[in-house]
Amino acid sequence: MPNTERVALIGGHTIIVDTTDSACQGLGFRHNEQIRVSGTSDEGSVIGVAPMPRDACCIWKGKMTLWVRIGNRICFCPSPLVDLEKIKRSA
Repeated sequence: MPNTERVALIGGHTIIVDTTDSACQGLGFRHNEQIRVSGTSDEGSVIGVAPMPRDACCIWKGKMTLWVRIGNRICFCPSPLVDLEKIKRSA
C-alpha cells in the first residue's frame, strides 16, 4: 500500500496511517503539512489519518483521527481544527 505509513506507538500499538491528501483534507490538513500545537511553540508535521486502536483505553477508540509527528513523538489529534495551527513559512 504505497499511500500508507506504518507507525509504532508507545505501548506496543502499531497503526497503518492513510497518508493521502484526500484522507487528511477530510480533517482540514494535508500529509506532511507543517503544524504548531495551538497555544504552544511545539511544531511538527501531519502524518495522516487512522483510527484510534480499538484496544486503546480512551473515549476515541475506533474514531478516525489525525496523527502528527512532533519531534520524536507521535500524537493523535481528535480536534485538529481547534488543537493545531498551520504554519505558513515564506520562501
